Amino acid sequence: APVMMEMVAEESQADRLTASLDFQGLTAIYHLPDTIRLDGDGAEVLFAIDETTFDVDLTARATPLLDSNAYLYADLKNDSSAPYLPGFARLYRDGAFIGQTDDFPMIAAGQSIDLAFGEIDGITTERVTLFRESGESGVFTSSNDKVEEYSLKVENLTGTAWDVVLYDRVPYSEQEDLEIKIDARPTPTQTDVDGKRGVLSWAFNLPTGGEKTVSFVYSFDWPKGKELGFR
Repeated sequence: APVMMEMVAEESQADRLTASLDFQGLTAIYHLPDTIRLDGDGAEVLFAIDETTFDVDLTARATPLLDSNAYLYADLKNDSSAPYLPGFARLYRDGAFIGQTDDFPMIAAGQSIDLAFGEIDGITTERVTLFRESGESGVFTSSNDKVEEYSLKVENLTGTAWDVVLYDRVPYSEQEDLEIKIDARPTPTQTDVDGKRGVLSWAFNLPTGGEKTVSFVYSFDWPKGKELGFR
């Protein structure tokens, strides 16, 4: 499922040109190979200054805690020698126009970026609470405890295999006397994703018609006589 990003108008509305690029310090200057005609009628003129094709990694990403849908992301790296300027962009998916934005970020040379291309029809997710318990852990203990267990289920009803990434979160402790134990099956591919504490992710390939279930449980243990607070 190829994804195309185009920052200018469609072919019928733009003159295809290739501009040369010079740098003056941090300033990028594009030199057009020919003049551009501007009529005095106030009409907007769009034209291309360059055209580049990227190899992209496509993933279906989902956060069942927040949304049962999965979304298509394209991970690309600007491996050219020039930056891609911020501003207006039109986005296409499988050749079909899906939307536009006026605040597309700048992509510096060598920079990687994730682009979102909308919901994927046919990939469904679900988050289920399997167990939740709180209270004293026993007559002879001096601690209180709390246990929670969840499962994430994803199903691929599309006609193609997908690289899927599931996200969820678990609490983390900022106090020494509060102990949090986490057990996840399978083991998360990443923890503290993008430097965000408590965020977990699982990455795997899901064939057409396939299902995958992830489960995780976490428990709290804190001294009796103290209250557990979440933030």
